[in-house]
Amino acid sequence: MDNLKYGSRGTDVELLQLALTRSGYYNSPYGIDGIFGADTQNAVRRFQAAFGLAADGIVGRDTKKALLPFLLGGFATKIRSGDTFYRLAKHYGTTIAAIAAANPALNPEKLVPGTEIYIPYGFDLVPSDVRWTSKLNELVLEGLKLRYPFIGTETYGKSVMGRPLRAVSIGAGSAEAFSCERVDNNSACAEICRKLSESIYQREQHFRKGCA
Repeated sequence: MDNLKYGSRGTDVELLQLALTRSGYYNSPYGIDGIFGADTQNAVRRFQAAFGLAADGIVGRDTKKALLPFLLGGFATKIRSGDTFYRLAKHYGTTIAAIAAANPALNPEKLVPGTEIYIPYGFDLVPSDVRWTSKLNELVLEGLKLRYPFIGTETYGKSVMGRPLRAVSIGAGSAEAFSCERVDNNSACAEICRKLSESIYQREQHFRKGCA
């Protein structure tokens, strides 16, 4: 999104308000309306202060960088001594299954301090209270890849509006299916990925218990 400030309007402001809502700093009676008014400005200032940024109420490069994890649905951090999936899930308000799905290469019984781990936030990745745009589509697809590493995306062409048409692949098997759907059906893709990841996690837990 471009630099935003008091008086800005449009879908970029909606994305800003979405990120501020998810981070807990925006709770306006007007909701996500795409208007950068006093409520949004005050929320930006509170967010900036909390993240150690200059609280000027203007959304520039550093503020956008700090807001991005709330649009992608999670963030990367380093494992510390004593961390477990349970402790991380409880601390960040997410679930053990979500952390396991996003980090299939990590053994929850042998977490090594200093290793990078991706923490998905507890909210739904696909929003329902903002207008769907090509930019939001890209954010959701990137977020899906981070939450569910067994999926991939590729661009297979452009729409009549010149926007990229994206395909989503799940798994690495030989069987293929292609479907041309509306971009807002990423919500269906997210639900499929969630159920698949939970199933995989449950099978892994059953396998580990059986080998214990």
